[in-house]
Amino acid sequence: MTAKTYCSVGNNVCDINYYCPASGVLHETCQKCSIDIPVGYGCNCTAKKSIKNCIECRSRYCLKCLPGFYTNLTRCLKCTQGCKDCKSEYNCTRCEDGYIFNSARKICTPKCFTNTDCMDRKGKYCNLITNQCESCGPFCQWCISPSFCYSCISDQYTLTVSGICEMGCLNLQNGEYCKEGKAEPCFEGCTSACKCGEQKNCATCSLAGYCTSCLPHYQQEMFGACTQCS
Repeated sequence: MTAKTYCSVGNNVCDINYYCPASGVLHETCQKCSIDIPVGYGCNCTAKKSIKNCIECRSRYCLKCLPGFYTNLTRCLKCTQGCKDCKSEYNCTRCEDGYIFNSARKICTPKCFTNTDCMDRKGKYCNLITNQCESCGPFCQWCISPSFCYSCISDQYTLTVSGICEMGCLNLQNGEYCKEGKAEPCFEGCTSACKCGEQKNCATCSLAGYCTSCLPHYQQEMFGACTQCS
């Protein structure tokens, strides 16, 4: 394109590898495609027809898109959430602020700062060194570290006072706890929760089915309920 060519929103007359910067009703000069193309505009890969967010064309196809987009040759598609630049939907190369790059999976994951940030992903806790949600121990649903669980994935497992999920016991009676898959009478210092009606996290239980003491890291509330210490 040697002479200036003017274009408008409804009349994109720009040549290949040029784009129309017009907005509204004003006519603008066709511009050479470059990385400075604003988001939402795009290079003409065929005469008078643009590919939105494309910055480089060859033989009718888009070879390169603006940062934050990737090309499938006929369109520029947005990178996944948290990804600042990518080669494809599942191949991120840079992350936005607040995200961490997972080099093995080529994705960006949100940084975490407390375990609460990982609550939407069961079986995860926040590693405060890496600021990433990482896996709890085996059979654990919620944990504060990989070695200390406070809720198992199902009633099939028993949570020990040391924060480990072990194989549970079937048909425990009130006043019994599960030790290595076998029912044993509860006592102060038992290694897992005492069966006590519908109440959880008990160490010992009354004949009426109320907690009389709680496991470590739990405190007794009204009506004998044991709740996690704050």
